[in-house]
Amino acid sequence: MPKVLTVLEVRSLRKFTFSYDKYPEMFYALGLVLGDGHVYPLDDHPRRRWRVDLVNTSEAVAKRYYEIVCRYVDDGRSYLYKYPPKPGKKPGKKEYYLVITDSVSYKLWILQYKEDKKYLQQRLLELGREHQKEFVRGFFDAEGYLRFYVYERVRGGRVYRERRVKLKFVNTDRELLEVVWCCLRSLGFERFHLEGPYSDAYRVSPKYELCTFSVEEAEKFLYVISPLKCGEEGTVLTSVA
Repeated sequence: MPKVLTVLEVRSLRKFTFSYDKYPEMFYALGLVLGDGHVYPLDDHPRRRWRVDLVNTSEAVAKRYYEIVCRYVDDGRSYLYKYPPKPGKKPGKKEYYLVITDSVSYKLWILQYKEDKKYLQQRLLELGREHQKEFVRGFFDAEGYLRFYVYERVRGGRVYRERRVKLKFVNTDRELLEVVWCCLRSLGFERFHLEGPYSDAYRVSPKYELCTFSVEEAEKFLYVISPLKCGEEGTVLTSVA
C-alpha cells in the first residue's frame, strides 16, 4: 500500500519547504495540483518518487502552470505534453495537457499542504489576500464550473426573462472545499454555500459542491479572482475532474 504520512512526518517537512510560500503564484500551482494533480507516494518506484503531475484540458492553464514551476522550482525539471482526447463513455471529452515536475523540494512542499488541510487554511490566512486569490483561482481552474443563462417563464400571456447563474467548485474532498470557502469569505464573498455529498455514474467517491446562484456574486468573482478559463472559454466553464 502507498505510504500515508503521519502528522509528525508532515510537520517535519515544513522546515525544509518554507521558501515557496513567499510567492503568491506558487499557490496558484498548489490549487491546480490539489484539484487536477497527482502526487505519487513517497514509496513509489524511484523514477516516480519525486514526481508531481498536473492534467488539465485548458491550454492557457497548463502553460501558466508550466511557466510557474519552471520559474520557481529550481531543483528539478518540468515537461509539458499535449494529448488527444481519452477514449471512454463520458461525454464532452477534450484534448488535454500533462505537466510533469520532478523535484524533491516541490513534492515536499505540496505534501505538507495536501496532508494537512488545517495547516493550509492557517497559512493562507496568514499570508494574505494575494495568496488566497491565487489559490482560489488555481483551484477554480482545476475544479470550477461557471454558466450564465437566461431563464424564461410565461405568466398572464407575458414572457418574463431573468438572468441566472451557476458557479461551483466540485471535489470529493469536503475539507479541501472548506479551505476554499474560508478564502472566499476572507476575500469578501458572502453568498457561497456547501452542498452534498452527491453521487453520479462517473464517480466512485461522492462529490461535494461549493456554489453560489447569485449573479452579483458571480460577477464579483470574475472581477476579483479572474480565472484563466474565463478568458479562454467565455462564461461557460467546465471541470475536468
